[in-house]
Amino acid sequence: MPGEKIPDQDPANEEYADKQMNFGFTLGDEAIPEPYFYVTAYPLPEALTKTRLPTGTSWHTEGFSGALLLYQSLIRTNDPNAYLLELWQGLLNAGREHMLTNAT
Repeated sequence: MPGEKIPDQDPANEEYADKQMNFGFTLGDEAIPEPYFYVTAYPLPEALTKTRLPTGTSWHTEGFSGALLLYQSLIRTNDPNAYLLELWQGLLNAGREHMLTNAT
């Protein structure tokens, strides 16, 4: 579960010691020059990347690994608020399932 310590990591290293999920938005960066939403998990369970994503969202693997939703794709949906909330809730639930200590 997110917040659990990762075996064999230095517990004092806050960046790498805890399981975590990050949900965010950026105005763009060097790799993706347009605004986008993202969801990442650390460590990223392979099973999480098999989670089916709705049309418009994809698994990204270059530079970072996580779910990626371009802002332009979001605003083209019928209900952007509902789409984003459903996407994030679905990924949070999948993350909880696949990041448990005994999950595979």
